[in-house]
Amino acid sequence: MTKNKREWWAFPWDYRESLFISFAIILTGLLLDYIRLKTISFLFPNNFILLGILLVVIILQSTRYRKSGLSKWLSSIQASITAILLFVVFSIVIALIPNGVQNNFIEGGITRSWMYHFTSLYMFLVLGVITCKKIINYKRKNIFFILSHLGLWIVLFFASTSSYNISILQMYVDEGSTVWYAYDKSGEKIDVPFAIKLNKFDIDEYTPKIAFVDNTSGVLVEGTIKHLEQGDSCQINGIPIKLKTFYKESVNYSGEYRHSNMPGAPASMLVELMGHDEWISCGSHIFPSKMSKINDQYSIVMLNPEPKRYYSEVTVYEKEGEIKDYTLEVNKPLSVKGWQVYQKSYNKDMGRWSSLSVIELVRDPYLWLVYFGCLLMVVGSFFLFLKGKSNG
Repeated sequence: MTKNKREWWAFPWDYRESLFISFAIILTGLLLDYIRLKTISFLFPNNFILLGILLVVIILQSTRYRKSGLSKWLSSIQASITAILLFVVFSIVIALIPNGVQNNFIEGGITRSWMYHFTSLYMFLVLGVITCKKIINYKRKNIFFILSHLGLWIVLFFASTSSYNISILQMYVDEGSTVWYAYDKSGEKIDVPFAIKLNKFDIDEYTPKIAFVDNTSGVLVEGTIKHLEQGDSCQINGIPIKLKTFYKESVNYSGEYRHSNMPGAPASMLVELMGHDEWISCGSHIFPSKMSKINDQYSIVMLNPEPKRYYSEVTVYEKEGEIKDYTLEVNKPLSVKGWQVYQKSYNKDMGRWSSLSVIELVRDPYLWLVYFGCLLMVVGSFFLFLKGKSNG
């Protein structure tokens, strides 16, 4: 006696239909991305229109059509596993491929692709129907399951769509000036709800490195870049070198460098090369650089110093009258009126003599919802873990 073989697309759907749908999502997305069909923007209010449509579909599938084959499949283990697998794979791809590479294939990166949108939509529907059915058929024992899954849904939805609503502005502030506005990526001037006065901009630098340059091509010789402190010695391509004197700020007086506090005074080094002393300098926006010829093949040069730390001492004025002083550093943002304020850059041509600070302002209006979702996830998962231990 043989069992009747279930036909394709006959409910209840199994792994083969689930996998087929997953591959269809990938192929459809690839095709639309390949022909460069512009994706839907989830800029407000489109993000809330999508949210409303999703909630209506999820609620209908969990109530009126809960007994349908489609509803049962959306809340099945088969749909869950394939949706999670697809979403995790895309998340790994996004994490491994640099943004610059992604932009070569899809403008704005993979998160702006049809593939990602379809994958996310699949995940939203499956996770949403599972969670909604638990809410509608509420039982006290399921409260932590509901919290963790609802939190995950909130995090995934707003993390996926909020990138369209993030505002990134650049503010350019000179020492002594106060600025109430910034510029978006198109160069449009945007007023912001606070002002920043730059009291001082400063840079701490590493001791400049030395290197050999090819006399013919003028190109740095690979493998010859070295970092020395005063008194250190090394060998480069078999040539002994010793750093005898280092000045962070100096000027050239008749071939010899001396310490100077003059604006634009560059760093200089006195190096011992094969028994004789030579001065080299990286120069500045005012003074020229100086290299020293070693032989017919090589010359020794000082590279421009690399910044160790650069920071802005600022005063922030809020429209309500509040005034506060801060030190703004790289990777240490301030939070002002819902904006994250970052030390971004400075006038690279001027180097440590820059009086200009480039400040980046970032605002994500839905970040608090992502944090709220994370909180629900943590609370729900923690108590599910405790519940599992007590049952064990």
